[in-house]
Amino acid sequence: MSSSSKKSIAAPKSTTASNAPAARGKAAPTKSPARPARDSVFESRLARHHDELRWLYMELYDNGDMFAELIDRMRRFSDERSEALRKLDIVREQEGAWYRSQDMLGMQMYIDNFAGTIKGVEDKLSYLERCHVNYIHLMPFLDTPSDKSRSDGGYAVKDFRRVQPELGTMDELAHLASACHERGMSLCMDFVMNHTSEEHEWARRARAGEGEYMSRYFFESNQEVIDQYSRDVPQVFPPRRRVTGPICPSLGNVS
Repeated sequence: MSSSSKKSIAAPKSTTASNAPAARGKAAPTKSPARPARDSVFESRLARHHDELRWLYMELYDNGDMFAELIDRMRRFSDERSEALRKLDIVREQEGAWYRSQDMLGMQMYIDNFAGTIKGVEDKLSYLERCHVNYIHLMPFLDTPSDKSRSDGGYAVKDFRRVQPELGTMDELAHLASACHERGMSLCMDFVMNHTSEEHEWARRARAGEGEYMSRYFFESNQEVIDQYSRDVPQVFPPRRRVTGPICPSLGNVS
C-alpha cells in the first residue's frame, strides 16, 4: 500500500495471483504432469529448487493449494517463453553469475526524463551502445494512481500488467526488451511485488471484505498505531541524508 494510506489496509502480506483459490488448507503435494521435451529444462530446475521454494512459501503463507497454483503458473509461463529467451536462459545458466561480469556497464534512468517514452528509449539504443552501455536499469514505470502524491515515486503500483499510459504499453516494453537482447544488452526494472496502491484490484477487493484478498494485507483501525508507523518507519526518500562513504546502486530484476 502507499504510505499515504491511513485506515484499513496498512501493508500487503502476500503476492499470489489475483484469482488464487480462497482455500487455506494444509500443504498439498504438487503434481508434475507430462510436458513437451522443450520443458525438460524447467522441470530439472524445479526438481533442484522445489523443496527450498516450498519451504519458504509455506513458512510465510501455509497454503498448499496456492503454492501448487504458483508452480502451475510458473510451468505455464515457462511453456509460453519464446525460443529466443529460452536460448538466452541456457547461455546465462552456463555462464554462471553472468550478472557479476566486469564487462557490464549499467545506466539507471527514468524513462520520461531520459527519452520521454519507452519507444524513445528504444530509439536511443544506438547511442547507449556507442557509450558501451550493456545494462539498462529502468526506474519504476508500471501504472500508478493519477495523483502522484500517492504513488510513492512509482512504487505504489495500481496495475502490474500495465505501463503508465504516458510512457507507453506492455507491447512496447516487450519490443524494447527484444531490441536490447539483439544488441547484447540486459534490461532491468524495479519490481516490488508487495507494494500496491490502494487503487490496486487486490486492495479494493480486500476493502470490500473478500477473505482471500484480505489475507494479503495487514489491517489496522487504531489511528494511534497508524500514526506510530508513520512516525517510526524510516522514509524511503528522507529530506536530508548524511553520506559518510561511497554510494553503490543496488541491482533490480534483470531480464
